[in-house]
Amino acid sequence: MLIYLYGDDTRRSREKVKTLTEKFLHEVDPSGINITVCDGSKVDPESLGQLLRASPFLARRRMVVIENLFTNKNETALEAVEQFLEAQSKTENQKSTTPPDDTIVVLWEDGVSTKKLAKKLAKLPLAEHFEMFGKEDAPEWIEQYLQTQGVAIDRNAARALAERFPGNTWALATELHKLALYAKRDSRMTNDELRITDIDTLAGNLAEEPLYMLTAAIEAGSLSHAAQRLHTFLQAGTPLLVLMSLIGKLLGNLAAEKQGTLPSLKLHPYVEKKIAVLSRRVSANTVTELIERFLCLEYKMKTTRHNGEVEVLRYLDRATTMLSSRA
Repeated sequence: MLIYLYGDDTRRSREKVKTLTEKFLHEVDPSGINITVCDGSKVDPESLGQLLRASPFLARRRMVVIENLFTNKNETALEAVEQFLEAQSKTENQKSTTPPDDTIVVLWEDGVSTKKLAKKLAKLPLAEHFEMFGKEDAPEWIEQYLQTQGVAIDRNAARALAERFPGNTWALATELHKLALYAKRDSRMTNDELRITDIDTLAGNLAEEPLYMLTAAIEAGSLSHAAQRLHTFLQAGTPLLVLMSLIGKLLGNLAAEKQGTLPSLKLHPYVEKKIAVLSRRVSANTVTELIERFLCLEYKMKTTRHNGEVEVLRYLDRATTMLSSRA
């Protein structure tokens, strides 16, 4: 059996892989010994062939998950999958008394490959294309997701929430999980279903989520955590200049706290708390210096071809050191 999962919406395709492996653990092999996950972008053809030909160990089936095979620079790695397909086809064409194939192969691909084999796999009965949601599709998915959590949402509220997280189901799913928890225990919920007023009160948005995380990492004085957050945001598709604007917003909040005007900005209580902690650690002169350095960095990124990510990491290194020390 070969299952091909591909497309740009990696959050939903990853969820599908998780569902398949959990089903295998429940129905075939609770020990997990017969599940193998392989980095298809790096595997050599010989090892991949051996992996696909191996027999189950004390179970009736094996599961092999191969990730991003079509990014492998060695084209011959694809031959092992083609041979598996041919063997599977021969088995299916034989008499019904022939035992079923004992290996379940799950090919997971980030994006859509234009290679010949990929197009062939896309036509298989068990192939599934995970496209990014269109404007009309996201609200329905939001409703279905929340239903699995025992929470209802008004269609207008679902549309409003989808607009806050365009093209980012990873961030959207995280927000939905939080909303479900809030809806079950938060006293601000006055209706049987989530409505637009609840979304405005409880939900974040795509621009603010990274700010919370980055603020927490810097407040903790951890460059490694701040750098990790930066890489996470970039991998999720957040443009570097958007992250720069978040750092600028963080500095602006610090300056407002020093001037006593932070409450007027009506920030999330979590951010206000973290900003207050940071503000107590540094002097007004330090905040001014950080802002000046940031403006120089921003100008440099917009006018030169330097590696922006490296430059931002250097700035975070300096900022984290300064904000972690006592004034």
